Amino acid sequence: MPLESVHPLAFKAAQAASCAGEQGKYWEIHDRLFANQQALEPWTAHAEAVGLELPRFEECLASGRLGPEIRRRMGEAARRG
Repeated sequence: MPLESVHPLAFKAAQAASCAGEQGKYWEIHDRLFANQQALEPWTAHAEAVGLELPRFEECLASGRLGPEIRRRMGEAARRG
């Protein structure tokens, strides 16, 4: 769960991880972002470091298309406690 009350970029980081997941690199970028919480931007630097196809990653992140699914999952997790 992205803890937005703890870190202002937590939700964007969740989106970045989900976008990386589309390229099979979810855990690689997840771990990198978690280890670099004070330096999340630019997102492409992390994407490049884990070997993502940058145009595809950038399009996904800029579109925000995975945001609603992340919010849905957050709601489901909250309902389940």
